[in-house]
Amino acid sequence: MEMPASPPVRYMCVAGLGRSGTTWISKVIDSSPEVLYFHEPDLVKRIPCIPLTTAAEDFEAWGGLVRKYVEHLPDYSCARSLMKRPYFNKHFHQGAAQKLAHQLFLARLRFDQVTSKLVGVKTLRRMPIALRSVPVIVWKTVTQTGNIGCFLRAFPEQQMVHVIRHPCGFIDSVLRGERTKMLASSVGLSDDPGIFDFALKTAFAQKLGLTLRAWRTMDRIERLAYIWLCWNEQANVDADGMVNYHLVYFDEMCQDSFRVSKALYDFLGLVWGSQTEAFIATSTTTNSSSYYSVNRVSQDVPTAWKSGLSADQIKRVLEICSQGERMTSLLSLQQCERKI
Repeated sequence: MEMPASPPVRYMCVAGLGRSGTTWISKVIDSSPEVLYFHEPDLVKRIPCIPLTTAAEDFEAWGGLVRKYVEHLPDYSCARSLMKRPYFNKHFHQGAAQKLAHQLFLARLRFDQVTSKLVGVKTLRRMPIALRSVPVIVWKTVTQTGNIGCFLRAFPEQQMVHVIRHPCGFIDSVLRGERTKMLASSVGLSDDPGIFDFALKTAFAQKLGLTLRAWRTMDRIERLAYIWLCWNEQANVDADGMVNYHLVYFDEMCQDSFRVSKALYDFLGLVWGSQTEAFIATSTTTNSSSYYSVNRVSQDVPTAWKSGLSADQIKRVLEICSQGERMTSLLSLQQCERKI
């Protein structure tokens, strides 16, 4: 007697600029017992050949690479991507053999975690076959915002969650990370002409007439504002008509966490449960001084940048970002209404 075939794995991706709240929102999704979560795997193993910005209409050229990378995420397992705290109970890996395989695999990852701190090398491991029977795989990326339009079309079965934070909040957090040397790169985002050049490759940036020469005349605030604007505006434009796209406003999530999270779960087709409810309750009311912590008194977060940026800096950011019709409309930048 043949055993019934297992249902196909469902794939989901959370994408947004770094310091936009993507980790917290990903952990809200990871709190589902159905989900196997990979934290920023493309920072350990890049998606082959694909640049940081692609045109949505070129999706057929990149489709095979995108699909192959996502479907083979278990082959690129590492401590960094699978051991991001907090940990959650899962429905899969419940059999005796699976539990043993899971514990042994975690032990290897913990060993890798220790050795990577000593030698600076991240080890990639293939997830054991016994652990691959999972219903949902979710991965999070902070490098692929410029490819959202392409990804939506190249892998339409994959649901994409685009996270946007108010530009002042994003900029204030990036600058704070650069000042305290908390960001991994030795070159600050605002000082990297290569990153800016990728933002310039969007159709929206070309419509504005932005050039790398203009970058040299800008200060750090203005550069970051244009990076935020060009990638987020283009991604939202490219998502028109795509049913596998969902936009989450980080600041709205902070103010109304349960409602926004439930809408996110509805979009993803995940079952809302007590584990998710408990995580949201804890993470939105427990403050942490850690730069990368997912625990914050969330009601305080959306306006924290007002004490970090000057009135002149805020004005310049809003003037730049108001050039994007979508971002002005979606986030009510000039009026600073409830959504931000």
